[in-house]
Amino acid sequence: MNKRLSEISYHEILTKASKDDIEKIVFEEKRILNSNEEFNNQPYDIGFIFGGVSMLPYTVEKGIELYNKKIVDRLVVSGGIGFQNVDRKNTEAEKMKRYLLEQGIPKEDIIVERFSRNTIESIENTFKILSYEYGSVDALNYVLITSDFHVKRCLGLFEKNINSTGNFTGYGIKDGVKDKENWRNSLAGKKQIYLEAIALCLYAKQGRLKDEEISELVLKK
Repeated sequence: MNKRLSEISYHEILTKASKDDIEKIVFEEKRILNSNEEFNNQPYDIGFIFGGVSMLPYTVEKGIELYNKKIVDRLVVSGGIGFQNVDRKNTEAEKMKRYLLEQGIPKEDIIVERFSRNTIESIENTFKILSYEYGSVDALNYVLITSDFHVKRCLGLFEKNINSTGNFTGYGIKDGVKDKENWRNSLAGKKQIYLEAIALCLYAKQGRLKDEEISELVLKK
């Protein structure tokens, strides 16, 4: 059967959805790239690196790689002190900025957003900064860099919050636990992916992201 995200209930996710169903909800998105070859020399203005303590410094390293290969012109590091942060003094953005500087990225090509506590705030706050820097955010080209399981939500929120005339795509970083290839192998992976499926459906119900149709769901009776 086909269903929109907003039509899928929490009960269905937890009791009726097969693991294949969960993967369709969380991971399937045509704008998610998996290799540098898929960029096809498309230039991007901004490499947008989202915070997340479990994915540092891997997301930052991907940003550095894309910058050094001239796929992106500048890097945004975004993240304050979220509820999962053990360090309550140093923001994720500042940590990422220091890492970028240590790896030789010029200060003028690093944009810092240090106040967000979640993905929505990260996007909204960054748009304000970019509007000041560029005058408009709509015509810029973006690569959104985050964990493999989180990239679809970032793309959906991004699309809902911007009237983009430019290009934007996502790059999901795999950690061997919560990515598409490995999440079924551990309790930690299963927990994170089921929570992400619930979050996507909740955001669609709330109108926070595009309410896309998920095709060929099984949803066991």
